[in-house]
Amino acid sequence: MKLHHTMLSNWSLSPVAACLALASVLGLAMQDDASAKPATRAAKSLDPAAIDAMLDEAWTQHAMKGDASTDDAEWLRRASLALDGVIPTADETNKFLGDHAQFKRSKKIDELIARKEFGEHFGGEWALTLIGRGGRQQRFDRRGFTDWVEEQFNKNMPFNEFTKSVLTATGRSDDNPAVGYIERWEAEPKDLAGQTAKVFLGVQIQCARCHDHKDQQWKKDEFNNFAAYFGKTQLKRTNVDGMRIAELADLPEQKRNKTVGRFAKKQLEDRAKAAKNPEQAQKIMEKVELGFQEPHGLRPLESGPLAIVNAVADVSTKEGEGENQDTQVDMTRRERLAAWITAPGNPFYAREIVNSTFARIFGYGLINPVDDFRSDSTVAVPELLEALARDFESSGFDYKRLVGNLVKTKAFALASNGESREKEEAREAREKLFARYTTRPLSPEQLFDSIARATGIDELAEQAAKSEKPAVLPKKGKGKMMMGGEGEAKMFGNIRRQAIRRFITTFDDDESGEDLDFEGTIPQALLMMNGKFTTESISRGLTIQRAMARGNDKIDWLYLSALSRKPTSDEKAKATAYLQKHDGEKRENYEDILWALINSAEFSAIH
Repeated sequence: MKLHHTMLSNWSLSPVAACLALASVLGLAMQDDASAKPATRAAKSLDPAAIDAMLDEAWTQHAMKGDASTDDAEWLRRASLALDGVIPTADETNKFLGDHAQFKRSKKIDELIARKEFGEHFGGEWALTLIGRGGRQQRFDRRGFTDWVEEQFNKNMPFNEFTKSVLTATGRSDDNPAVGYIERWEAEPKDLAGQTAKVFLGVQIQCARCHDHKDQQWKKDEFNNFAAYFGKTQLKRTNVDGMRIAELADLPEQKRNKTVGRFAKKQLEDRAKAAKNPEQAQKIMEKVELGFQEPHGLRPLESGPLAIVNAVADVSTKEGEGENQDTQVDMTRRERLAAWITAPGNPFYAREIVNSTFARIFGYGLINPVDDFRSDSTVAVPELLEALARDFESSGFDYKRLVGNLVKTKAFALASNGESREKEEAREAREKLFARYTTRPLSPEQLFDSIARATGIDELAEQAAKSEKPAVLPKKGKGKMMMGGEGEAKMFGNIRRQAIRRFITTFDDDESGEDLDFEGTIPQALLMMNGKFTTESISRGLTIQRAMARGNDKIDWLYLSALSRKPTSDEKAKATAYLQKHDGEKRENYEDILWALINSAEFSAIH
């Protein structure tokens, strides 16, 4: 995104003005100066009905109608996976299907959002977006960072404060797990610049990392300017009582203490000379250069409808002082960047968070790809994206409210099957306008957790964690794992992570693991998940045990446990015939039925 730098020397553009200028470069429609100010609570809040009205208008413009609403069983399964990342229990499904209250769906959404699984699901997904699943950097407390993120989502920490915490974290990793984001990227300014712009602004500036691109609006010097905001970040690692501890700090600016600055530069240059390979030496010297490059902010265009000079006071200056005052030294570079990114009126920040969240819930974003906003990007429903972004900002960046409003729409409740004769192009067009719900594979985390839920092994693990009496759980490889007493939840978590890691390593080509959309086929997924863990979970979990005690509705219970619905008459007849053919009421016959249900395409997708 080409941004001109020819401005008055020593003048820093305000974050809001810079964002507006950036929008003009991308060609994205913006509100006028008055409406660009932070929205207030006096403005009418956006509700699910208003979202549906905008979608309905878009469908009318494209001569299409939304599909019929799905039934309660499919809706509950969809909502549970979307909000909590796991299928509902059989008891929960039974209760919901028997509830005939008018507003039971809205009530259930509030209940699902209030559960700890909400933070574990959305926090876990955002942690993966920030740090990936693995890749080149493994030397940091991934679990500690992820747990911290999940905790913030359950607390409903305002998203702008969450963003600032991630970008400006300092201190030791055992005291402040938020440092994990910077540590994951080795405090490398250029890596952090590309990742930060992509995740929080939806902009792919890393394309200009090495050289200018004729088909990209960002240029190399502009990328380096953005990266310079991380140029004073120092990462140290130490061992404390056998634990690897990371510590982040911000080095002083050269103009504050030239002697310290020269000494720091000399140290880094010496490190570069002693580097083990040329690539490492190059990165060290790049950091030297970026650390001594004073970032000057994003500049507006010299002309154009959104060229703004002295629009508002810079949020990174002291209160009451103008942006021409040299007061930015009172904030670290990362603090200045975080203030710029989360500034009220930033046309990219709220849009990106809203758009990526929309995609997490509906399968598609209003702009796709969700992390690559361009001047030629197609916006499915432009007025809806603007309205959601403004409402998100005016709500104080209330993430739970955003998610709740999206899931409470009629669009979320639309059927996913449609006409079987419909051409693929027409089907995809309807899905991208949200006139039908998009069927897609479960994520590896959703798949593992849903297998554990369907077999009842998750509940057994929770019981074992609360009791000193050991319980036998399946273990990857030979043998069994005895669980009981304190620390067993962590042990079960290790089993989960090992299975997911092996699954990803085998079938996913994305080494960094930042992309949450798994492209593997359902048979591939089940091949990995349905090994020893799944078969032993079926035989030892609570689902089969409870089914065997249910008299004549054992088959119903298995369907409720695995597919969150009761069997059709044809399905029940086939299952009954299978039992009769294989000596009836033997426990292993019911285990076979549950195994078949978990192996089905229906189980492995959100639909």
